[in-house]
Amino acid sequence: MMPQTELEARLLAVEAALQEIQRRLATLAPRPNWLDAMSGSFKDDPAFAEVIALGRAFREAQPYPDEPGAPTGESPMRTIETTATITAEGTLTVQVPPDIPPGPHHVVVWIDDQPSLPEARQRHDFPVIHVGAWPAGLSLRREDMYGDEGR
Repeated sequence: MMPQTELEARLLAVEAALQEIQRRLATLAPRPNWLDAMSGSFKDDPAFAEVIALGRAFREAQPYPDEPGAPTGESPMRTIETTATITAEGTLTVQVPPDIPPGPHHVVVWIDDQPSLPEARQRHDFPVIHVGAWPAGLSLRREDMYGDEGR
């Protein structure tokens, strides 16, 4: 156990450090609220007004779930991520999942300018230790390995 005088000295040091922190915090200038800086920054911007109008039109064009014609648990759009090859003639062929029906579909193609194809994983040559068959009746249950506390 620490002597009382040493404990008192350490407590005084902690109190002094705390007073210094409080003094520094009191002298800090208040930081501007980022939300206040952003609020109104798009006012009278025609591009922002167009975004708002397009978003509203999209939402209003979608039926509510309880309205007739609303999709039944299916998403109107799908995302398919795959790797494709483009021929010298500019032809792109993509294999789609079998549940997509044949026929015309609206498709958006996004092409990465610098494709990073996954490289084959390097196999590690870990040593193998042959210890024979496991003992009969071996239990690997948590309770059996660590007792009743399960730790």
